[in-house]
Amino acid sequence: MGRPNHFAGSSALALTLALSVAAVVSAPLSAACGSTVNTGARLTVEQLRDRAADRPRDADAQRELAVGEMLMQGGDYDRVSGQLQLARELAPQDERVLYLSGVFFELAGHPGSALNYYLDALDAATRSTLGVGPYVAEAAAEGVEDLEGVAPRWMELTQERLSQVAANPGAIGPPARYVVGRVLIEGAQRGGDAEEVARLAADHGCLTEMRSAGPFGPWALLGFDERFAPERVDGPLAEAYELGPTRGRRPTRDLGARGCAVHLGGGPIAAGGTTYAEAFFRVPVAGDYVLRVETPNSVEILIDGESALRLDHRVDPLVRTTFHRRHFAAGNHRVLAKVTTRHPNPVLAISVTDGRGRAPSSEGPAAIDHVNAALDFAIGRPVGGSALAAYLRAVVSMSRGDVVGAREALRHELPRRGASPAMLQKASVIALLDPLLPSDVGRDRARRYLRRAKGRDDGAWFPVVQLAKLDAAEGHVLSALTALEGAGERWPEVVAIPLSRAELLLSRGWDAQAASEVAAAREIVPGSCAPLRAAMSAAERRLRQDEITSLADLLVRCDARHTARYTVAVRARAWDEANAELDRIALLEPPQSLFTTLARRLAVARGRNDTDAIEELLGEMSSISPRSILTPIAQADRQLAAGDIDAARAVLTGAIEREPSALADLRMLSRAIGGDFALTPYRLDGATVIREFEGSDRSYDEPEVLVLDYTVVRVFEDGSSLELTHNIWKVQADEALDSRGEFIPPPGSQVLTLHTIKADGRRIEADVIEGKESISLPQLEPGDYVEYEYVGIGEPARAFPGGYLGNRFYFRGFEKAYDLSQLTVVLPVSMEPNIDPRGPAPETETSVDGDLRVLRWTVHESRPLPAEPGAIAATEYLPSINVGSGATWELFIESLRDALVDQDVSDPGARRLVVRVLGGSRRSRARVRAARLYRWVVDNVEDTNEVFGLAPAMLVQRTGNRARILHYLYGLAGVRSKLVLARTLGADATETDLPDPQTYQHLLLMVGDGERATFVSTSERGAPFGYVPPMLRDQPALVLGEGGGQVHVPAGAAGADQRSIEVDLTIAADGSATATVVETFRGAPAIAWRGDLEGIPRAMLEQRFEEGYVARLVAGARLTGLRVIGREALERPLVFEYSFEVSELGQRQGGRQRIPMLFPTLLGASFAQVGERTTTQLVGVGTDVQMQMRVHRTGGGALPAAPSAVTLSGPGGSTFTATATEADGALVLDREVHVPLMRIAPTDYPAFASFCRSADEAEARELVLAD
Repeated sequence: MGRPNHFAGSSALALTLALSVAAVVSAPLSAACGSTVNTGARLTVEQLRDRAADRPRDADAQRELAVGEMLMQGGDYDRVSGQLQLARELAPQDERVLYLSGVFFELAGHPGSALNYYLDALDAATRSTLGVGPYVAEAAAEGVEDLEGVAPRWMELTQERLSQVAANPGAIGPPARYVVGRVLIEGAQRGGDAEEVARLAADHGCLTEMRSAGPFGPWALLGFDERFAPERVDGPLAEAYELGPTRGRRPTRDLGARGCAVHLGGGPIAAGGTTYAEAFFRVPVAGDYVLRVETPNSVEILIDGESALRLDHRVDPLVRTTFHRRHFAAGNHRVLAKVTTRHPNPVLAISVTDGRGRAPSSEGPAAIDHVNAALDFAIGRPVGGSALAAYLRAVVSMSRGDVVGAREALRHELPRRGASPAMLQKASVIALLDPLLPSDVGRDRARRYLRRAKGRDDGAWFPVVQLAKLDAAEGHVLSALTALEGAGERWPEVVAIPLSRAELLLSRGWDAQAASEVAAAREIVPGSCAPLRAAMSAAERRLRQDEITSLADLLVRCDARHTARYTVAVRARAWDEANAELDRIALLEPPQSLFTTLARRLAVARGRNDTDAIEELLGEMSSISPRSILTPIAQADRQLAAGDIDAARAVLTGAIEREPSALADLRMLSRAIGGDFALTPYRLDGATVIREFEGSDRSYDEPEVLVLDYTVVRVFEDGSSLELTHNIWKVQADEALDSRGEFIPPPGSQVLTLHTIKADGRRIEADVIEGKESISLPQLEPGDYVEYEYVGIGEPARAFPGGYLGNRFYFRGFEKAYDLSQLTVVLPVSMEPNIDPRGPAPETETSVDGDLRVLRWTVHESRPLPAEPGAIAATEYLPSINVGSGATWELFIESLRDALVDQDVSDPGARRLVVRVLGGSRRSRARVRAARLYRWVVDNVEDTNEVFGLAPAMLVQRTGNRARILHYLYGLAGVRSKLVLARTLGADATETDLPDPQTYQHLLLMVGDGERATFVSTSERGAPFGYVPPMLRDQPALVLGEGGGQVHVPAGAAGADQRSIEVDLTIAADGSATATVVETFRGAPAIAWRGDLEGIPRAMLEQRFEEGYVARLVAGARLTGLRVIGREALERPLVFEYSFEVSELGQRQGGRQRIPMLFPTLLGASFAQVGERTTTQLVGVGTDVQMQMRVHRTGGGALPAAPSAVTLSGPGGSTFTATATEADGALVLDREVHVPLMRIAPTDYPAFASFCRSADEAEARELVLAD
């Protein structure tokens, strides 16, 4: 009722016209939809044919065969029409047959016949005693509604018959009667009969008068778990409430309905959050009633202070419309609805009816036993459920806004071969609207269903039209037009065909051909609104004023709510007619729509130049929507037009003072008309800066010098800000001309200064070319200066309501020279600043100017810092400052939770996947289940950085953030886990209270709690469960769960990433050698190797291993054998057993064979590349190697001399040992190298570099063999 137009019908015709769907829910129908098919296994179509042949006059047998031919696998669609006719002859009042006849004729392209059968089915259902009656009635009513604008004479045919159904509903139940009432209300609204609308809404138990408070913040969705002031007090809503940071104290508002639907927005705060709506109803006689709630948002309904229901659509699939049995005592009752959403204007419809769908009356509640199944709805396909049950379940689900339920209803009805065309077409509609599918996946599924449906039924119009529209949506307009050629002749009653062609033709600019198609559409459904709207669009494009005027009258006659006649009157400057139209329209609108009405009246007043009316209207609009920027701009414009610039400034200043966070953009407009500009006292004169620089003895060798790097930030109490940036560059070489010759203003900024300053002092203004993104600075050459100055507006940070978090300002870089760098932050003394310095940041200079605190930091002559290899994050050591106030890590985590809280919606398909993956381990310990799901995710999902994506959609696409997907699956499997954001060893490790979103960048999972928790990384495909990359071990992490907090990722066991090597080397007298090697890898190196092996075909492995590994270890080596152990056993070490031979090992010098040490670690080359450091070094790849090499001689040759033992130690626990002994006729060389992941401070670097180089020297010692 009062159905929002963005939820159109679910039929094929309606979807093609609107490409959007209706409100929806499904219900268990298997026990109601047939006779013998409801117990045991479903009969096949062949069995139904045999039975029907044996019982030619049996109405049940013929009906079930009609169902089979139309809806079941293997049905023959060519037989459907005749079989339905026979079934109707045998049972002319069977609502099931009548309904299926409507579906058949709709899909066959005969909407007029379909409408009649839907109406007949509805009538029959009112007299039916079948349990299926309520479902058929609801589906038929939905069919009637969807044919509005599609079937000829729809209004004429439906209103009287539906009124009779509403008056005598029989046993169709509240859901079906509600749909009937919704259609009647829509008809009354189109007719402009406000009294009839009110009567119908009251008759259907709708609560049409509400009072609202909100939206409460600061968060859009987390507020659903909080109890705000309206629900903490048992009593009527107060006159006003404090809504949260930056939202202020706002009055409660009286709201009205459009039909039965109440839009809760339209107030001063156009934002997401939690809104409360209060309403009252009276029950004359105690008893059980039906509470109906419709909203696409999370909602809790409290009745008389007690929670009656709570629907959390943040985690459960959306069911827009739900019905609930509730017992009410006689008397008055108070309803308090709590609605939480991201939408600024949420819709809510609530009704209370008896068991027949009527408002409570003195007659008492009718029994509702006959609709128990509808009320106690549960998704699922019962054993032996009929095809009709499945189809009805899907239609009813779509009717109630449960698209996922509709998808589930047809899950078993779409076999790869022989599926019903009707089922396939319904499934295509569902796929396009499925909220848990990625849009491209939904389109692909729809295409597959539509192509199969077309192949099974060449007479179906919907697949042809919808496939063409899908092609057009992807830019293939011409192919779509080609596909629709001749469709109008094949299906002359389908208005969607000419309207679709008209839309496509207009997109190509072919207006005349489009007008012809629109004319054809109008002939099919005369007086229907959709063709009239298309005709109006075509007439406006072609500037046909007479047509526009005529069409405006027809559109208003079609739908009294249409504003076409008002628009025509305004264009014609017929102001009295325009106001008369607005008076008429206003009677049809609820009070919360007043702002829109006033805006239209303002256009009329302006046209008349009615000064008093304009002032009054603007004042009224400002009162209703004080945060709208349009109103103060209009008021200031009027003052400017009157020549009163001071009054214009006062208007803008007053608006900013009243609503600083919402109207921050007015600060720039105020400056443009000479108003007070908060940054004026802090601006610098560029010429003075250049003169001072030129007069100094400072010089720089770089191609360009940043002579002035100046930023001023003015922070306001609400957290909004103005930021002034003033840069002056000196171009010193040709290579800087490109980078400085073009300037791109930051989005939303206002440029104050932009020019080239020549060496002789001339200023050459920039060239602004319309349509060009960048602005060119002409005649630029070495020796010139480029000066630019711009201002940007910073809105209050959503993550820190009422607080402020700035951008980090750096005083030094790696490539550019800075002559003068200065940051100034100006904020109210009431805001306590949190100053966050890094590196050798300058001291803070603080002063107070009235009620403002001024913070300033200055650095002179900052030369480029040489970049050093292997340094930690530059953020930690470059001199910089950031400033915040009221910004905390806790708020940062809450903002992330608010962004993620509705991204893990439970999907039945995902639940089935969990069952499949877990198999027999579904009842195993949580760790076993967690490990199994982990393995499936890393093996099957392509990892991306899409942290905030919808988890079920990413799962379906097998692409997305693996950690998010795994966390989602853990929730479905009952495995406790939390997402955590971890910091790496190399990230900025400064302990600070000021949050920095760049510090914690790596998403991990924490499975379990406390000390026994297992941390899981999903970034590596070849990693075992519980593996965490070395750079994340022993590091802090932020918990993204309720309560937040910080945890510490465990350090990991010793030897977790060890590489052990065993070499048995035999050297012949001629210098040739053979070797057998066993290399064992654990942790990170094993994972790296597995990643490399994944891309190598097994047939190519030995060749690749020889060329890419063995030959690099020993020049000229030839692989003679290879065995890989543990390649797939991720929990075990990875082992390479291989052998090789080489014709000459090492090199011969002076009659001696000199053998190099094998497998050197080369620490110096990795970690000691420079002589000294000024920055902390990151050892980001640790070394943990154990090696033993046994050297043998053949031919009686002597073993080489044993090298002396070496023992070294370095900073951070680095160690190196090398020993040599003789045993069993072999020289045994043992070496252990351990360099952990760590940070090396500049003061420790000399000792560390010495350690690395000494280790390299020890490894460089050769074995010398005498002849």
